[in-house]
Amino acid sequence: MYLDQESGQWPEHATLTLQMPPMIEQAYSDPIAVIEREYQEQQHKAREELLAKGRHFMGADKVTKVSPYERATSWENIQSLNPTFAVGRGQEKAKKLAKNALRAFRSAYRDALKRWRCGERMVEFPLGTWWMAIFHGAPVADTG
Repeated sequence: MYLDQESGQWPEHATLTLQMPPMIEQAYSDPIAVIEREYQEQQHKAREELLAKGRHFMGADKVTKVSPYERATSWENIQSLNPTFAVGRGQEKAKKLAKNALRAFRSAYRDALKRWRCGERMVEFPLGTWWMAIFHGAPVADTG
């Protein structure tokens, strides 16, 4: 079965390398600092909005005491967005770079997969491809 832990197809240990998309890394001298700054700003705004409504965050102590078996009293729209990536408010440059990087990846992947399906087994898949590398031994580019 696909998710069966006893199947033997899963390695005992796996290492995942997290890496900034190259287009974003090239556009910002310190992308982590930009993300951290935006995170702090959004967190501050969220706290201010809640305080203005007379509400507050629960905090770590209260959250750990909440039962995982209780149901939420509010409902989410089932058809709400499920984004591929997210950027902070007002980050149009980052959004454009992320969209371009995603389009470039998908285009390169489609091209490689088309060639693979035609029998070309040494076609190189773009960096970030996991399934084809692990399950089919396909070569993957070492740079974006």
